Amino acid sequence: MSLKHTITFVLISLSVWLTFVQSSNAQGFATLRRGLKHHYKVGHIRVFYDTEGIHAVKPKDVNENGIPDQVEDLMSQTWCAHYIFVDTLGFPDPIKSERYKKAEYLDINFLAKKTLGLSGSAYDGLQRFRREIDDDETRAICFDIGTNVFAHKNPTPTHEYFHLIQYSMTYFKPRWYLEGMARWSEHAVSKDGVGKWKYNGPWPHDQKGQDELFEMTYDTQYHLWNPLARRIDKKGKIPVTEASRMARQMRYTTGKQVLKDFKLNGAEFIKAVLVRLGEFDDIAKEELGFKTWAEKNQKSLKNSPYVYKAVMDVAREYGQDIGEFEIAGSKVETLDFSKGVESEEAKPIDEQKKEDAN
Repeated sequence: MSLKHTITFVLISLSVWLTFVQSSNAQGFATLRRGLKHHYKVGHIRVFYDTEGIHAVKPKDVNENGIPDQVEDLMSQTWCAHYIFVDTLGFPDPIKSERYKKAEYLDINFLAKKTLGLSGSAYDGLQRFRREIDDDETRAICFDIGTNVFAHKNPTPTHEYFHLIQYSMTYFKPRWYLEGMARWSEHAVSKDGVGKWKYNGPWPHDQKGQDELFEMTYDTQYHLWNPLARRIDKKGKIPVTEASRMARQMRYTTGKQVLKDFKLNGAEFIKAVLVRLGEFDDIAKEELGFKTWAEKNQKSLKNSPYVYKAVMDVAREYGQDIGEFEIAGSKVETLDFSKGVESEEAKPIDEQKKEDAN
């Protein structure tokens, strides 16, 4: 077996494993999450955690308010991400989106990384945990965080929160798009407006470059999202608003500011790409013969040309010197976006009918 085929096999196997893990976590772990004995609520966001056993968070409580610092810092970063992405930059609030309009809460569950298998994982289905503090019909969107994560030195909560924004705007979930873009989002709370890049054109990539890109996951931040964000938005300033000022005033229990600076390159570009993906996904579903947006269909690499075309088209509309990328015979080629990039709040996607996780 050639090296390329070996790498492809490993990546496919990893994708299948992650799909299994996420499916198991979203449904099979319901009892486990329901058993978490403590919770901390601020607004519509709730953090569930244990103080004993395998899923216990660290007990340190510097400000002696009865909430472990690890829990309090997670809550602070999640709200900071909300203030920046939703209240300042105009991304849709997931819990108010058409897809998740039945959700009452965003629930975050602290679980041992050994059990979770990852440092964090966000889920695209409405959850019904039937916790003791809720009635049977209470629904939530959620993500899990490993107990190895300490928010004051780790942007994973922002990464997972941004996944919920992605899920609220499109059904596409190829991991090269999903994870690379979420890595870009981490810079909303981290220092500097964008990360490193390893590619800066020509655009679009040649066929070999596209094939390699579609086999990546997190590293697409270096080969697509970061370079385009920097080219399109060189200043990368987060607007100073009441919400961003609130975010800037937030501090972790260590005393460090949650929002490191007012820098994030390419936010309007990224938002416009997500809006365009919401325009493309129904067409892709029809043309690819998907009966439903089952998980395997959302993650299918068959979606990649549609996602890549959205990125290239939007970047061109932002004035970048980018060649045409076409999907022969596709209806997406007939859509008229001559009015340019929309900067208004993203259009919600149609609600997907799927069973709630038990």
